[in-house]
This record gives sequence, structure tokens and C-alpha cells, in this order.
Amino acid sequence: MKVDQPQEQTQSSPGNTLSATDLYERLGIDSSSTLEEIHKAYRSLCKVHHPDAGGSQDDFNRLHEAYSILSNPESRQVYDVSGVIQDSVYRAQVNAMAVEKVRELVNQATMAIPDPTSVDLVADLIRGIAHVPKELDKTERAILQRKKKLGELLKRFKLKKRTGTDYVKDHLEKQLESCDAELQNVQKMRDVLKRTVEIFKGYEYEHEARPEDPMPRGFQTYRTVTINHSFD
Repeated sequence: MKVDQPQEQTQSSPGNTLSATDLYERLGIDSSSTLEEIHKAYRSLCKVHHPDAGGSQDDFNRLHEAYSILSNPESRQVYDVSGVIQDSVYRAQVNAMAVEKVRELVNQATMAIPDPTSVDLVADLIRGIAHVPKELDKTERAILQRKKKLGELLKRFKLKKRTGTDYVKDHLEKQLESCDAELQNVQKMRDVLKRTVEIFKGYEYEHEARPEDPMPRGFQTYRTVTINHSFD
């Protein structure tokens, strides 16, 4: 049984409970809700609170935090038993992914850069991944658009006979769940990118470039091709 947590009194409407400490309350559901009900509540609230729908980023982040924990059986079990949000586990995962990305980028630089003394490699690596947030935003918009279409299909497909398995509904709901998983991954990649930049900013790179020296042609290719596709 989940440990009681001090929380502010809120009304039952899910639209005004995103500041609640209880994750179930944020989604407007109770602790006995099924995974399908969690998905449904999240999708419904996303239509209101996602920044692209006019909601605030802070509210959406709180909504996403509740969903990411409750939709994962392991983290939900920990939360139900102890009331603890496994931020430390998530941060550890993000850090491990960021460290691997740093290694990958440094290896690429080692292989591709013509003259390691001529540029500030740290600054250039950071500049080289600066485009990634926009790419992630683009990916997120595409997923949300697909979710919207799937939602329309789900509303319009009607089984003529009430008996029997609704195969179309089952398929579309699984597709919506897949979209939710993709959105979680996009958010994780944002966090990985942020951590990757933080790691690089912890270094300085000694170089001998002179203002009048043009960037080597080979390094221009390295920046635009190798780095810019490293988060794809």
C-alpha cells in the first residue's frame, strides 16, 4: 500500500490537479486504474496541456512525469509501495546514454578531423548538436499529428454488431500506445542531449587556430555530416 503523502487540497477535476504530489491525482484517476485507463487519461490531458495545444510547459512536464512512472510496471510498483518517484533511476539512465554519446562523438572527431590543433573541438561539438532540439520538436509534432489522426479513426470506426472482438479498435489503441512510447523517448532524448552538452561544457580544448586561418575543408564536412546526424 502506498505511503500517504502530504498534499494540497484540490478539486476532483483532472484539469486542475497537475500540481498535486500524488501522481494518480495528476491524471485524474485512482490507484486501481488499469494500464489502458492510464493511457486514456494521459492522451485526454495531453490535448489540453501540451504546449502545442496552448498549455504550459510546466504543466505538461508534470503530466508527463506522472504518466512515465505509472505506465511503467516497475516504477509504478515502487511508487505504489513507497510513494517514491524514481528520479534517480531515470537520471542514471540519461547520464549513461549521454556518456555513450560523448564517447561516440569524440571517436567520430578522432577519425574525421584533419588537424586536431586547429579548432576548439569542445565548442564545435556543442555547436554541431545545437540543431537537435529543433529536430526533436519536429519529430514530436509529427507523432502528435499521427496521434490525432489515430484518435479520429478510433472515433469513426464502429462495429456493426456489438458482439465479437473489435479488431480495429484493438489495433488503433495499440498504435496510440506506441505513439505515447515514442513521445516518452523524444523527451528522454532531450534530457540526454542536455546532459551531453553539460558534459562537454566541463572541458576546455587547447588549440592553435589563428583568426585568419580558414576552417579546413575536411572539418566542414565532419561538422555538417558526422555530428549533425549523431542523434538521429
